[in-house]
Amino acid sequence: MLQQQQMIEWTKLYIQSKDAFLKEIQNLSQNEEWHLIANLKNGTRRLYLAQEHLNTEILLPKLGTEPVFVIVNNSKQSFNELVDHWNELKTFPKLCIVFVNPDSDLEKKWLIYPYTHDRISDPQSLKLGLKTLFETVRETK
Repeated sequence: MLQQQQMIEWTKLYIQSKDAFLKEIQNLSQNEEWHLIANLKNGTRRLYLAQEHLNTEILLPKLGTEPVFVIVNNSKQSFNELVDHWNELKTFPKLCIVFVNPDSDLEKKWLIYPYTHDRISDPQSLKLGLKTLFETVRETK
């Protein structure tokens, strides 16, 4: 399981690799509220928060209209928090939660935009569908 500082470093590499082709990022910064901020050349920004486990008590008050990416370990605790707080999380169109395990011999990450996923999925099979995504990456313990 990644500790918070390791998650921040992983996130930085993830951001840089995603931007290698498009080159949208002007610079990366941080402040007390966000672990990383990608300041884009078009004047907008993407906000990144690294949590060992998804913590909606900390996350929800921070959410607004800017794109937010939350990086968490692919743990049962994070998965349960996602499911338990789905109705709140699905109301933020620009929220993305990235579940990671760099040591996984399967996929290394899976991600979800709750707002979008909620619009295309069947409410009765939501938990099963999320569990299927969760299982594509080895669980962190």
